[in-house]
Amino acid sequence: MMAYLDDISIYGPEMAMDTIMSALAMLAARINLDVNPAKCNGLVHRDSPLLALVLDTPRHTEAYPYPVTPDSIKMLGGYIGTEANQIGAYSSDLQKTATSMQVLHRLTPNYALPLLQACINTRPVYVMRTALPKTILHAISAFDRAVDQCLLSICGS
Repeated sequence: MMAYLDDISIYGPEMAMDTIMSALAMLAARINLDVNPAKCNGLVHRDSPLLALVLDTPRHTEAYPYPVTPDSIKMLGGYIGTEANQIGAYSSDLQKTATSMQVLHRLTPNYALPLLQACINTRPVYVMRTALPKTILHAISAFDRAVDQCLLSICGS
């Protein structure tokens, strides 16, 4: 088990995950915390019996209450899984971040520029520090173009 603040990652036998999650929920309850099944997910091998179990039953059932996927999951702010899924997930994340820049041109530069630097740019900087370059190159390039456009808009060009 690895934990950072409220993010916990558990590694172990797939078919034991339900038992492990139940134990985690009991430990969390001791300090008045809850495990939120909507924020839990599992990365499993494509041949996993757990994946077959989840696919054969409706999501979030008593059979297994957590979603599982063989593709990729988000863990500690980064994506783990197939390269194609990582590329898609990072592209989607950074596109959402870039979308928030569209309102900055409505502010005066003395407000817009610090927001761009301190708030909007934090996710891409984290991604560049933690992800494999080949999984983010396209997304970071698109984000940089959006920053360029935002700066031109803020500066009145």
